[in-house]
Amino acid sequence: MNKRFSLERKFGWLAFPGLIRSIASLQLVFFVLLLFRPEAAEVFIPLAPKIKEGEIWRLVSFVFYPLVDPFSRFGLVFSCFFAFIAMRISFLINDVLEDFWGELRTSLFVYAVIISQSLIYFFDPIAFAAAGRSHYYLSIFFAFATLQPQFVFRLFFILPVPVWLIAALAGLSLVGNCIRMPIFAASFLGPQIIYLTWATPRLIRWMRNRGKLRVRRAKFESGRPSGEQTLHRCAECGKTEISDPELDFRVSPDGEEYCLEHLKKSDKGSAP
Repeated sequence: MNKRFSLERKFGWLAFPGLIRSIASLQLVFFVLLLFRPEAAEVFIPLAPKIKEGEIWRLVSFVFYPLVDPFSRFGLVFSCFFAFIAMRISFLINDVLEDFWGELRTSLFVYAVIISQSLIYFFDPIAFAAAGRSHYYLSIFFAFATLQPQFVFRLFFILPVPVWLIAALAGLSLVGNCIRMPIFAASFLGPQIIYLTWATPRLIRWMRNRGKLRVRRAKFESGRPSGEQTLHRCAECGKTEISDPELDFRVSPDGEEYCLEHLKKSDKGSAP
C-alpha cells in the first residue's frame, strides 16, 4: 500500500480519472459524426506520411474510432444499439479497473497499451488494415476479465455468459489470427504484451497459492479421524447405527458393545 501511495505522489499528475469512460464517450460522439460525414473516417487512420508531415495526432486518433462500425452491414439500428452497449460496457470496465488499481495505475495501463499499438502502426502502417483499430481495447478487456472472471454478461439479455469465457474465446481467436497471418503476429500481440506483463506474475502467484492451499488441505485431511464417526459399533461384526439403522445395541457384562444378535452369543460365551 505504501508503494502505491509513493507512486501516486510522484506520478499522480499522469492520472486521468475516468479515462476509459472519456474514450468511450468520444467514440459515441464520433459514431454519430460518421453517420453524417463518412469521409471523416480518414482522420482515424495513422498514415505514416501524414504523421511525418506533422499530423502527430494520428498516432492516437484510432483510439476514438467507434468499437462498433457505423457502416455495419447489419443496419443502422443494429449499429446504434450496439454502439450504446459498447459504451456502457466500457463504463463498467473503467469503474472496475479504477476500483482495483486506482486512477493512476489504470491510466498508466491504458497509456501503455495505446502507445504500444501506436508504435506498431507507425512502423508498420499495413498492420492497421490487418490488425484493426481495437486490439488496444482487447488488452483492457482481458485485464477486466482477469480481475472479475465470474462477472456475467447476458447475451441478448437472456443467456448468462461469464466474462472469463468471453475472454478465453477472444484469446483463442487472437491466437488463430496469428497462426493464419503470422506476418502480422506482432501487430496482433503487441498491445497484449502490456497485459501479459501484469497478468503473468499474477498467474504465477495464483498457482503457487493454489499449491500451498492443496498442501494445507492434505494436512488437514490427514489430521482428521479416519472412518465413520458413530455412537455404536458392534465389537463382533463391526456394524454401526449408520451401516444398519435397524439394529439395536447393548453393552455386555464384559464391557463391550454388541448388536442384539451378537450380544446373545457374547452372553453365552461369558456365562460360567
